[in-house]
Amino acid sequence: MRLSTGALADLLERFGHATAPERAALLAQARASPVAHMDETGWRENGQNGYVWGLATPGPQPVRYYHYDRSRAGTVATDLLGDFEGHLGSDFYGGYNRYAGQHQRCWAHLLRDLHTLKEDHATDAGVVGWAQAVRALYDDAQAALDGPSLSAALRTKLARQLQAQAFRWGVR
Repeated sequence: MRLSTGALADLLERFGHATAPERAALLAQARASPVAHMDETGWRENGQNGYVWGLATPGPQPVRYYHYDRSRAGTVATDLLGDFEGHLGSDFYGGYNRYAGQHQRCWAHLLRDLHTLKEDHATDAGVVGWAQAVRALYDDAQAALDGPSLSAALRTKLARQLQAQAFRWGVR
């Protein structure tokens, strides 16, 4: 079978139109989730830079929604999130700062950045001490998660204590 580039482009366009209702339903399901994770990655095609944005939700009916855009601007994220009101998990890319709801930043990214910060400023005791204190806060939170199961009230109390400490370290 031989297909021309034009025939393939036509098939892809028709496929996009045919699946539009299903894609809209998946996006609506993701926006209704109490938790969503979002990330973007570069996608170069025919010499043109672009980005594939991923929106993923956990749970018994997880959603994986992908969107291509030539832009990496934060408006792409806010457009995809639409009326989402849950907790957003993301890395530290500034485009996600436009989301006004609850936001959980990626600890793996932060821990890598703290490590690099300590290496780059190894002779600055203030910087190294601050990075170590933030890491200790993470370790305390992990120890609480790995320990015995806590009641909802104790989890809430612990979360507030850790959040207050994170705030104190964040404003230094």
